[in-house]
Amino acid sequence: MKPFMMPGHFSNTPLVLVFLAVAGLELYGTAIGTWRWAAVVPGLDLPDGNPPCGAASGYVLFDIAAMALAPLIVAAFRRRDVPAAQLVD
Repeated sequence: MKPFMMPGHFSNTPLVLVFLAVAGLELYGTAIGTWRWAAVVPGLDLPDGNPPCGAASGYVLFDIAAMALAPLIVAAFRRRDVPAAQLVD
């Protein structure tokens, strides 16, 4: 079994868990009346779910982007030879 966070290894498990967690929170928040989504998408006049599945999918896309960009950002800093202590200041 390969660890999902090791370089060169990837598993969909964290993305599935993020989707389920966000979807669960969206459904729970809507059910108890914490928030309410519009019945129609503003400006498009298309019917919208309550909560829309795009909310959970959006968080998964953010995570995919972060996992794809993080190695590039770290490599860019390493090429500049910036000590880690300077990044904190």
